[in-house]
Amino acid sequence: MTGHNELLFPLLGMVFLVFLVWVWMYVTRILSVTVGSLRVQDYAIHDTAKPRMVMLAGDCFENQFELPTLFYCVVVLVLVLGIDTSPYLFAAWGFVLFRWVHAAIHLSYNRVFHRLLAYWAGAIFLWYLWLRFFFDLV
Repeated sequence: MTGHNELLFPLLGMVFLVFLVWVWMYVTRILSVTVGSLRVQDYAIHDTAKPRMVMLAGDCFENQFELPTLFYCVVVLVLVLGIDTSPYLFAAWGFVLFRWVHAAIHLSYNRVFHRLLAYWAGAIFLWYLWLRFFFDLV
């Protein structure tokens, strides 16, 4: 794929991350029930104390629907409006890369400062995407 559709690849990279975190979240939930640390009913209430890995996986999954929604939106707008995607490609991959880094930190050692650095690095790429889009429109 070349030209207009190349922006679909970072979009698919982000979608793949969401599905991967989603599966990980359910694996941790199923394991917690299987080993008896939680009951299925414990998932009916968000405030129930849960094992650390279960909480991290759930929080990480929720994170995939915060900043990334703005990413999906700008990518779809660029594609639908037929704007040249080449100036967007590097920033789109940069955003996706740092979302992967953010998720990896979140699901492993979860050092908040490191996660914050990955978050802000991705956010800078996202700001660029939106500013570039704005200037392409005017």
